[in-house]
Amino acid sequence: MSAISIMTGIPDPVLKIGAVAVAAAIAIAGALEYRHALIVEGMKKDADQRDKAATTALLAADAKVLRAQGQITELQGQLSTLQMESQNAQSASLVQETALRAGTERLRADFIAHRAGEATAATNPAITIVDSGTTITEDLSGEVAGNLESLRRNENTAIDRLNACILAYDKVKDQADSLNK
Repeated sequence: MSAISIMTGIPDPVLKIGAVAVAAAIAIAGALEYRHALIVEGMKKDADQRDKAATTALLAADAKVLRAQGQITELQGQLSTLQMESQNAQSASLVQETALRAGTERLRADFIAHRAGEATAATNPAITIVDSGTTITEDLSGEVAGNLESLRRNENTAIDRLNACILAYDKVKDQADSLNK
């Protein structure tokens, strides 16, 4: 019997089993603590990697947003320029239309006269016989000239709107294509 067994009155085999159980409990507790420390370290590394990936993605998104904002600013400048040019053209067209209708400006048009038959000329004295392909230049009446200018202005407005739509579509398409790359 050992001295501890004599002092405590516990037999040696029970003390040995108890000592082994205590040692096993200490080893298990140490292993569990080590496992917990490894899990915490792994979670920290995983969180750091996710943070780095998120930061990289955020920086890339910020760069795309800044590029898009720059393009928007550029497009707004182009739009302002186009609107100003369009307004100036509209104003000039209105002034010219007013002048044409008032008769202070004239609009001349070239016409190609075709040969009229002599029989037709003989029956209608208002018809004159001219050579085929002869160009005649005439002043248009103020109303007709004003109507032509109005028509031109309206068509230019429609064309300008169509071109603006095409430019906007192309820019949006380019931006979408650049985002997909």
